[in-house]
Amino acid sequence: MSHAGRVYLELDPGQLLGVLELSTPWRDSRGQPIAPGVYSLRYALQPWIKDHLGTSEYRDFLLLTDATDDDGRWLPDASAESRSGELTITGHPAVVALHPVPPGMTSFPSLVEDEAGVVLYVRSGGQELGMELFPSRRLETPAGRPSKDQSTPDDFAPNPR
Repeated sequence: MSHAGRVYLELDPGQLLGVLELSTPWRDSRGQPIAPGVYSLRYALQPWIKDHLGTSEYRDFLLLTDATDDDGRWLPDASAESRSGELTITGHPAVVALHPVPPGMTSFPSLVEDEAGVVLYVRSGGQELGMELFPSRRLETPAGRPSKDQSTPDDFAPNPR
């Protein structure tokens, strides 16, 4: 497997890394609306397919899945992606882009705003991660077009609890 564009080589796709509770509606790294709820965060790699070329500097992402239906065991890529897609109105998995932790960072959690947007740096089970909470720009389609998602708060998919 090629490691090009990967930051977190020690993680396995489908691995559970944590839990996120959203108390208000939020938009993922693609700009997709995500309803309030409790979500599992599972590591994933952006696929090497034409639709994803040039959409992100790194291939590392977290997939959100419904935490109420998660037993914590490893999930194969297709299962994690399918469960994550159930949370969105588009059917595309709900994603959080990951960024490398800056060298020398020792204070966790840390919230940093820079050219990437707002990134939360955390330590989870000994693993340090940079999670893009509010990107400076939403991921775009390869042709430079904004994501097709033009939804309103009324379009938020309900959490399937």
